Amino acid sequence: MWKMSFHTRSFMFHHRDDVYVSAEKIAGFGYEAIEICRPHLNQLLGEVISSADRRAFRDRISGYGLEIAAISGHASVGHGDPERRKAEIESYKRALDFAADVGAPIVNTLGKWTAPSITTFGQMDWSPQLTPTQHAQLLERGQPEAHRQLIMDVIGDLAEYAESRGTCVGIEDFDPGPRAFWANLIREINSPALWMNMQCLYGETPGEALRKRRDVVKHFHLLPPQEGYGYSGWSRGEYVDFINALREVGYRGYFQIEEHSNLDPDVTCPQILDYFRRLGVS
Repeated sequence: MWKMSFHTRSFMFHHRDDVYVSAEKIAGFGYEAIEICRPHLNQLLGEVISSADRRAFRDRISGYGLEIAAISGHASVGHGDPERRKAEIESYKRALDFAADVGAPIVNTLGKWTAPSITTFGQMDWSPQLTPTQHAQLLERGQPEAHRQLIMDVIGDLAEYAESRGTCVGIEDFDPGPRAFWANLIREINSPALWMNMQCLYGETPGEALRKRRDVVKHFHLLPPQEGYGYSGWSRGEYVDFINALREVGYRGYFQIEEHSNLDPDVTCPQILDYFRRLGVS
């Protein structure tokens, strides 16, 4: 069965907890792994620099009884402004370097085309209350078909770099419906270091989306049953179907929870773990 992992973003957004406090809380609630959010990664990139520092960081997380399931190295690698795109690509490569040094198997990012007028992901205001415009920009699909070759070249190059470092690129899926642009792009690039971080925010249920992308999914972000802030969790039956789909496709990654709600993770984090354990995870 899969190890349960919780995203550190909730604790950063709600309590301004640093990565260590977040990890210790998550471990205390009974999870086995964490995904490190981008703000926490920014903290670590400024503090945990040398090889010795990074070994010590890995040991500290392991000392909590946790594995590092993934790193959210989100960057606007498909930004329409060439100079901004270059800076974002370098930022993402630093995330890949960090992942390689601490043993994280995948680094997630947005591959989508971003118009030159839009602020890059790394420049977003990380306050708990993003403006509606900022929030919409993060979830906007963009116009990837019109810029397919550029996106393909950038992601292909990043996959080569990730492979050289012994980790993987995880491209977030903005097409749960029939279009499947990102899944098909990953298939065409066909790199052992390029996979999908499956997001099911629109359209299909998680089980339906996973079955159609079984050959490219290495990681996923599953919304928990209690959500707010414009999201809604799936029904109990849809969660059961998703768990069955994981078994069907032979999924071997982590069971990753990413909570987006405005609820307090000190309360919801243990509730979510109990909910999925009762459904048969772990």
